[in-house]
Amino acid sequence: ILEKHGVETRPIIAGNLAKHPAAKTFNIRSAHSLSQCDEILSRGFMIGCHPVLQPDSKNALDEAFDELAKF
Repeated sequence: ILEKHGVETRPIIAGNLAKHPAAKTFNIRSAHSLSQCDEILSRGFMIGCHPVLQPDSKNALDEAFDELAKF
């Protein structure tokens, strides 16, 4: 829906970093369950924000979020 309205998205750079291959090279501790981190990893996204947001860009974002709110 966001992309349909011209709002670019990117995968979020967060989530369950314990699943990153580099994590295997470190002796780290983590909680027993990282299910919430897994949720962010699988469903999260990032919307970039330019410091000078143009009215057309803001309108596109507003329209996209309005459509998302219908779900």
